[in-house]
Amino acid sequence: ETNSVAEDMEYTCILAENNIKVDYAEKAVVYDEKPESFTASVTQRSRWARGVCDVQGEYSFKFLIRGRINALLGMWSDVLFPLVFVILILIKITGAHGIWQTTAGTMVLWFYLTAIVLVSVIALITDKKLSYKTVLNTFGFIMYMLSWLPSGILGVFCKKSDKWQHTLHKKKID
Repeated sequence: ETNSVAEDMEYTCILAENNIKVDYAEKAVVYDEKPESFTASVTQRSRWARGVCDVQGEYSFKFLIRGRINALLGMWSDVLFPLVFVILILIKITGAHGIWQTTAGTMVLWFYLTAIVLVSVIALITDKKLSYKTVLNTFGFIMYMLSWLPSGILGVFCKKSDKWQHTLHKKKID
C-alpha cells in the first residue's frame, strides 16, 4: 500500500527497502497518455514533484542508515542529473570564476552534453525510432524538459496536499 501521489517511486522504495530485486521485462507495454494542455501538464508534473519530495523525505534517511546507497542514489537520480546540468550551464553563462572557466571545465561540460546526446541517439537507433520526425520533435522535447524546472519548483514549494488532482484522459485504448 502506498501513501503518496508518487506511488511508482514509493513502490520502488518499498521493494528496495525489502531487498526485492526488479528485473527488466522486455515485452512489457505501458500506455501513458499525456495531458492535452500545457496547464494540465504543469499541474500533473507539480503533483509528481510534490509526491517525489514526500517519498524522498520518507526514505532517504532509512536508505542512508541501512547502507542502501544504490537505492538512495536511484531515488535522487531524477533530481541530481538535471540539477548538475543546470548548475554547469549557469556557471558557464554567468562567467563564475573557478574550474568551470578553465579548458578542463569546458571540456567536462561539453563531454556531459555530448554524452546526453549520444546516449539519446543510441537509444533511438537501438529502438528503431530515429527518424526525421523524431529529430524535429527534439526541439519540442527540449522545451518540455525545460518546463520541468518551474513545474518541479512549484511542486516542491507548494503546500503538501493529500487531495488528488485528476489529469483528464480522453483517448480510448482497446
